[in-house]
Amino acid sequence: MHVESLHYYPIKGMRGCALTSAEVTAAGFINDRRWMLVDSTGRFISQREEPRLALISIAAEGLDLVARAPAMPVLRITPPQTIESLSVTIWQDQLPAYPASAEAHAWFSDFLSMSCRLVYQGDSIRGVDPRWSQPGDVTSFADAYPVLICTSASLDDLARRIGTALPMDRFRPNIVVAGNDAWAEDEWARLRIGPVEMDLTKPCARCSVTTVDQLHGLRTGKEPLRTLAGFRFLQVPGISGVIFGQNAIPRALGRISVGQEVDVVALQPRPAFKQASLADVI
Repeated sequence: MHVESLHYYPIKGMRGCALTSAEVTAAGFINDRRWMLVDSTGRFISQREEPRLALISIAAEGLDLVARAPAMPVLRITPPQTIESLSVTIWQDQLPAYPASAEAHAWFSDFLSMSCRLVYQGDSIRGVDPRWSQPGDVTSFADAYPVLICTSASLDDLARRIGTALPMDRFRPNIVVAGNDAWAEDEWARLRIGPVEMDLTKPCARCSVTTVDQLHGLRTGKEPLRTLAGFRFLQVPGISGVIFGQNAIPRALGRISVGQEVDVVALQPRPAFKQASLADVI
């Protein structure tokens, strides 16, 4: 098996960036989801509510980011220097974050036609759900875990079942692995890629973001959730949903690259998947 592709998402919910190599830290890839948009209450904004976030492309230039979107001027974003923070909410977590410039707030508000602010995680620490982690584990503004791993073999099998090709960007992974059997990742407990080792701690339950066309920022219907519900529904303590991909927590850190060999260090029992209706997963 090998690493087929690597991806990071500088601002949560926006278009991803492909990498040829990535530095893996305890909180995930460097610069992955260290920024996000929040509404007027401080709650995070994602493609669940605003699929047009997919239309915003982000490029890194040193420590700065450059944002581009249709019919908008180019925006340069600089990490805030202020020590003043505001409280933000991402799922059940509340933590301080640092606001970007008024120009950035206005740019994103104009594009989305809603009042919002751009915030930076900076030195704020966000822990991982203790049911699925070890003391001291940390993450970014990702939904819950530092790294998401998917496999191209499983995507190919899912597309075959749907009857049409499906791009991997619907699932927003960090690492895409190739060369394994479809759904083999259900049994992986720990992977090694070069110097990096990661525990695969929790299957990833998928949401409506997978129905968003990432190229056009539009919802496309009920797929792939409809098909996944037919054979990939998992309901156990702490998980209820259809599964595609595995959440991972780094244990040994370092740099990984596209093409690098992927070794399975430890296995775990395969979950007992069920069939469910679409209403059970949306």
